Amino acid sequence: MPRLPRVHYPNAFYHVMVRGNNKNPIFYSPADYHKFQSLLQEGVKRFEYLIHAYCFMINHVHLLIEVKHIPLSKVMHNISFRYILLDFRQYQWVGHIFQGRFKAILVDDDIYLQSLCRYIHLNPVRANLVENPEEYHWTSHHSYLGKEKITWLTTNFILASFSPNLSNAVSQYKIFMKSECNCPNKFKFDIRSHTSSSPNTPLAQANESFSQSTSSLSRDVLIKAICKTAKVSKRQLQGQSREKKTNLARSMLCYLTQKYSISTLIDLSKFLSRDASTISRLIYNFETKEIHQGSIKELLEKIEKSIK
Repeated sequence: MPRLPRVHYPNAFYHVMVRGNNKNPIFYSPADYHKFQSLLQEGVKRFEYLIHAYCFMINHVHLLIEVKHIPLSKVMHNISFRYILLDFRQYQWVGHIFQGRFKAILVDDDIYLQSLCRYIHLNPVRANLVENPEEYHWTSHHSYLGKEKITWLTTNFILASFSPNLSNAVSQYKIFMKSECNCPNKFKFDIRSHTSSSPNTPLAQANESFSQSTSSLSRDVLIKAICKTAKVSKRQLQGQSREKKTNLARSMLCYLTQKYSISTLIDLSKFLSRDASTISRLIYNFETKEIHQGSIKELLEKIEKSIK
């Protein structure tokens, strides 16, 4: 079955991860890290994307990238393909360097961008390579501290979210990096990692009741109930509209079908004409944005009543 194309959102932020095949190394020498950096630098000019944070580990890469009018797929294909060519010429490898397609999750919350930046910069610490992020060279952390100037790296956007004053922003960033508060323990690209909620949230309370109604629930029945409750049509649900109520209904469908195993991810992707990373983003938004928690609880209760 052919892969579904990734949906392109201009001016969108993505957390991108590229892994070595079978967890094998991507980088074998400092020269390899420099080659990858050069490709990113060339791409910033050619494809007009922005790199807000990065971390190069031995067998994988993390990027926080903002794309413009050129889709992320084209950007990453160019980087990975050209790096593969360089490695083949130098090492004469046989087989794949990278493990399948890159992983990407769309990020649309400024506060989460801060936590994601910290997560990327703390990867070497989590891997027990160093005791603090300043000891690891191949990340953008040093640039955020003002100790290194990288022309192709954009730090001002995330630093400005701490403070409009650069000096104060760097100080706040240092504090944030050391703080354990609100820092995710892990960040995986598996759909299931985005479908847990605190037992005290309205969403979790509604889930406890809603779970009683899902034993024989089909996806079609759930779609009908969501459309009726959210006052959107099935065509709107499947379309490209990003209207608030439509997007909420779409996110709810993704969340409920995955949480209660009502439909497979492949079927859901085909129905919505969206790839797994987009569905992951919809699920994440659904359960983490507290501003919607009250309305989500009410919608779940209404859906439960319409199903019974």
